[in-house]
Amino acid sequence: MPPSACGIADSVQPGHNSLIKYEGLDYTEACLTEPLSVCLNAVLTSNIPFQGSVAVLGCGPLGLMTARVAKLHGAAFVAITGVNTQSPLGRARLERAERLGIDRVIDAGQPGWEQAIKDKFPGGVDRVIVSAPPESIADALKIVGYGGRITFFGLHFGGRNTINVDINDLIFRKITLQPFFAEPAINFNVSIELLKKGLVPAREIVSHIHDVRDARRVFTAIVEGTEPIIKAVLLPQAC
Repeated sequence: MPPSACGIADSVQPGHNSLIKYEGLDYTEACLTEPLSVCLNAVLTSNIPFQGSVAVLGCGPLGLMTARVAKLHGAAFVAITGVNTQSPLGRARLERAERLGIDRVIDAGQPGWEQAIKDKFPGGVDRVIVSAPPESIADALKIVGYGGRITFFGLHFGGRNTINVDINDLIFRKITLQPFFAEPAINFNVSIELLKKGLVPAREIVSHIHDVRDARRVFTAIVEGTEPIIKAVLLPQAC
């Protein structure tokens, strides 16, 4: 009996074509598929030149995976910045960046941090990817080079989503500002393969697994930076 005859086809909602089968990953690894796809699409949108230089602003899970993917995509040099490094969370995330093979890990909370980029690339880097609040775009403009591109997907819903930009600077230095939003599941298959092969090591990103009933405490710890959480996964029953 064809599926439509028993009502199965009629019950399938629009969007079922975005469902991707997977195997070889457990739930805590597979849950990174969507955020990793965001990072993958951000790198592809950035159009990194061959053997190019990249700086990723923001050392959260998305920033860490974006920096890792940029290296996999062929960038010759990738730097990443983080803040609040005096907190357990801030320190843990910068340390994890080093374990992921990022070329330069920078504490952006220190005055003159951008000089660490300029010392290696006096003219600025080819690409900057901003996985941090919109105000970080001002920092990106300090380190991007002539003809460079700044791709950004960091959001803020607390009133800090507006920035001032010197249009003359953009024009005379030919800087492209490229906003980016998460794509549908067009790269889920690639994300799954990166996770399965360990090219993006899930266990380096998922640092904590908790029962979903601990959600309030976990979110509070992340916001306050009191625990060295890279990314927490909440399960119906922690394992």
